[in-house]
Amino acid sequence: MKTLTTADVFAALRIVKSANLRDQLNPVMRKAAEGKTTVEDIGIEAILAIIEGIAEAKAEKAFYDFLASPFEMTAA
Repeated sequence: MKTLTTADVFAALRIVKSANLRDQLNPVMRKAAEGKTTVEDIGIEAILAIIEGIAEAKAEKAFYDFLASPFEMTAA
């Protein structure tokens, strides 16, 4: 396993974009900032939003592309 490089950061950002995580996590972070919910609820909502986002076909491919580099494998 190799260490992460700058290229890996951009691959991770492609996951965020293709999974639309910014839009999904924005309401969760807004609730957290306003103190309208508990830390546990914020964590649960955030984790579920990430899982839901990565389940999209475009995001799944981006996720495999990201993991391929540090594991020194192909995405296939």
